Amino acid sequence: TTGLYDLAAGDDYAATIGCDANPDPAAQICRVYVARLSTGKVWAVPQRPGGNSFRRVLAIGASEVVLAEQDARPAAIQSAFKRIVRIAIDQLDAVVAAW
Repeated sequence: TTGLYDLAAGDDYAATIGCDANPDPAAQICRVYVARLSTGKVWAVPQRPGGNSFRRVLAIGASEVVLAEQDARPAAIQSAFKRIVRIAIDQLDAVVAAW
């Protein structure tokens, strides 16, 4: 996979964003990786449906991970973000299965 992006850590959790090694950036598959440090469990959270993309992990704690999200391309606006998305830690299994 490509190099990992931002890392946020808090309480018993850490999160980062990583993408596969596809040389075509438009075809890369990126996920948010959330790890529970005490157990070693890792969730690979896909992007939300609709072509949007998580741009940055803003924070993580015992109850939620907070992410910055941008609309689908054009690439010229990909450095900014449009929304803040909060995912409850206790819902990670359901989110991974649903998305």
